[in-house]
Amino acid sequence: MPKARGETDATRKLLLQAITLDPRHEAARLDLVDLMIDAKDIEEARRLLDEIADRARDAVRVDALRARLQLVANSGSGADRASLERKIAADPADLEAHFELANLTLINLFNLLGSDNALVREYRSRLAAALN
Repeated sequence: MPKARGETDATRKLLLQAITLDPRHEAARLDLVDLMIDAKDIEEARRLLDEIADRARDAVRVDALRARLQLVANSGSGADRASLERKIAADPADLEAHFELANLTLINLFNLLGSDNALVREYRSRLAAALN
């Protein structure tokens, strides 16, 4: 998915046009969810995913999006790596900081590999199953 703000807005408009032309266009809806997650629009992504999840044919992608949504939502503190590492250095028993750092690392790894990577899809699905 595009990362630049202008590209994100343009992509969102195109996806919404595709959905308007064909409200049952599953791939466009799932792409829009993916875009909303990238944009950190967690509530909108959750709402869109909930609308389509039960009737989606691509259950693997739905599970992967659900796992990614959960990861991004759980990393909502916005803490960056350096501040988390400082918190852990100050208090090695701070399990919340360890969890947030692991979460951030996993999200960064998934983003580095790309959402189309087979390993990312597989492990997002596994994570979704473990979280549910």
